[in-house]
Amino acid sequence: MRLFPYLFAALAVGVGNLAAQEFIGFSYNGQISFTSRGFLGFGAVAGEIMNRIDGSDYAGWGTDTPGTRTIASLFFIVQDQNAVATPETFSIKLYPESTTNPGFPDLAAGVTFATGVTGPPAPVSGVINAAVKVVTPATPVSVPIQGGGDVFVSWVLPASPTASTADGLSIQALDGVATSASAVKDVPGPRKFPQGNNPATSNGVTLTPPTTLQYSVAREWLFDVAHNGTGGVVMTITNQTTLAGSNNPPPAGFGPAPGTASFLSGTSPDGNGFNAGRADDITFDFFKTGFGTGGLVAWLRDTDFSSNFGPEIQVGAFFPGSSGVNCLVNFEIIGFGFTTADEAFLTTPIPAAIRPILAGLNAKHQAVGIDAGGNFIASPCGAQHF
Repeated sequence: MRLFPYLFAALAVGVGNLAAQEFIGFSYNGQISFTSRGFLGFGAVAGEIMNRIDGSDYAGWGTDTPGTRTIASLFFIVQDQNAVATPETFSIKLYPESTTNPGFPDLAAGVTFATGVTGPPAPVSGVINAAVKVVTPATPVSVPIQGGGDVFVSWVLPASPTASTADGLSIQALDGVATSASAVKDVPGPRKFPQGNNPATSNGVTLTPPTTLQYSVAREWLFDVAHNGTGGVVMTITNQTTLAGSNNPPPAGFGPAPGTASFLSGTSPDGNGFNAGRADDITFDFFKTGFGTGGLVAWLRDTDFSSNFGPEIQVGAFFPGSSGVNCLVNFEIIGFGFTTADEAFLTTPIPAAIRPILAGLNAKHQAVGIDAGGNFIASPCGAQHF
C-alpha cells in the first residue's frame, strides 16, 4: 500500500521541516516476509545491515547538491525480540558505492545519518515488538555519487544482548527467493537470476566488522527515503499469490496504483513467463503533496533502451520556477492524466506480441506535473529491467 509514503510523511513533517519534501515511494504496496539481521544473526555480533538503492534503477532523486544524493528522512520498521528486558538503541549510516568494488559500499566514505535511534517500546503483552520509524535528522544528509551511483542505507545494530534469538534488534524485510517457503515473497524477473549472494540479484548486504561484506539472496529491507522532490516510482503488476499487493486491481488496503515498487520484481519485471505463469505489466506513479485533484501530469518514456540514465539537468535552468531534473536520454511523452488526492499513475499493459522480445531491454520512465503556476515539477527517473 502507499501506506508508508502517505501516512508517515505526515509524521515526518511533525518531526522536522519537510514541507517541500516527499517520500519517493520505494515501499509502495510493500509487504513483509520476515524480520532479519542478515548474516549477523541473533548472536553476539554487532554490525550493519544495508539496503542498496541501485543507481541503474533510480536517478534524479536527492538532487539538492549536484554530484550527491541528499536524504531528508528514512522510513523503516524495526523489531526487538525482547523489548521489555533490554531496550536498545542503534544508528543509521549512508554509504556511496565503491569506485573499485562495484555494487558494494565504500566503507571509507560512510556518513552518519542518525545516532541513538530507539528501538520499539515494550509491547502491551509478551516481549516481542515492532515499531514504524520515520527518522529525520536536523539537517538532510548527503553522500557523493560514485561509481554506478548506488547508495547504501545502513542500520548499525548492536549485538543481541543474550547472544540468542531471544533478544536483539532487526529490520523487517521482503524475500525474493524463488525456492523460499516464505508465505510472502516477491520473485523478480530474469534480470535477477540466477539468484545468489551478489549485487546483481539482491539489494540486501551485511557488514560484519571490520570489513566483511556479504549479500543475502534476493533480499530487500523494507524502507523508503524522503527527499527534496516528488514521489515517483516504477511499479510492476504481477499475479503472484505470494505478493497480493502487486495484483491488479490492488486488494483492499493497497493502492490506489496497481503493482509493487519493490527492488525485486518492481524494478525487474517478468514480462514473458520466466517464472511460470507470469506476464507482468508496468506502472509509473507520481505523488506531490499540494497538487490536490485535477493537476495535470505528463508521463515520459525513454526511447533509449540501454541501462543508462541521461545527465541530470535542472529543469529550473530552462523554466524558472520549475523543479526537479531531466534524467532520461531521449524522452517521448506517452500519456497525460490528472491527479486525485495529490497522486496520478499510468499503467502500461504490455502487448502479447512484444513480450518475447523484451529480454535484455530497459524501460526508463519519468513523470512531470504542471502546477497551478504553469511550472514543471519533475519526478525521479525509474527503470525496469526485463
